[in-house]
Amino acid sequence: MARPSRPPGFDMTYRPKEEFFGPPLWVRLPSFFHAALAVAVVILVVVVERRPGSALYRYMFLQEHLIDAHVLAVAFGVSGTASLLRGGMRGVRVRPDWVEYRDVVSSVWPKVKKFRWAQIDQITFEPSGTISVDLWDGRKEFLPKVEDRGGLGRILQRVALARAIPLSGATGLDDLETDDGVAEEE
Repeated sequence: MARPSRPPGFDMTYRPKEEFFGPPLWVRLPSFFHAALAVAVVILVVVVERRPGSALYRYMFLQEHLIDAHVLAVAFGVSGTASLLRGGMRGVRVRPDWVEYRDVVSSVWPKVKKFRWAQIDQITFEPSGTISVDLWDGRKEFLPKVEDRGGLGRILQRVALARAIPLSGATGLDDLETDDGVAEEE
C-alpha cells in the first residue's frame, strides 16, 4: 500500500510560527468585572476626597475605620490589575518545537504543561469541542478551550500532517497555505 503523497511545501521539518490562543471571553468575564469594580472604587475615593463637605466624605475620611480609604483603593487597584494579568495567563501556545497550555490553578501561579511534538501519539478533536492529545506514555491531556478553536485546530492539523501524527475527529483542511501565505488547492 502506497503512502499518500503530501502537498508541496510539506516536509517532516515543518515548524509552525509561534501563536497564542487565549481563553474564551466568558472565562475572562470575572476578571474584567473585578477590574471594573476596582476602577470604580478608585474613582469613588478620588471624587469623594475632592468634596470635603459631603456626608460620604465625613464617613470615609473623618470617621475612624479599620482600613483607610486610600489603602482600600490601592488594594482594589492592585487586585484588579492582578486579576486581569492572571486571566491573560490562560491559553494554548503553539511553538515550533512544542505545544503548551497554561491554566491558573492557585491564586497566583499558573500551571504550565509543555508537550514536544515527538511526545504526541495522536491529536483528537472531541465532538464536545475540546481538543486532546494522547501522549507516548499513555496519558491523555485535554487542552483548555480557546477563543479561536478553529485557528488552533488548523495549526494542529497542519503540524500533525507534516509530522505524521495521527488525527481523530478532525474536520480536514480545505486549503493549505505555503510559507509565503498563498493558499494552494489540495
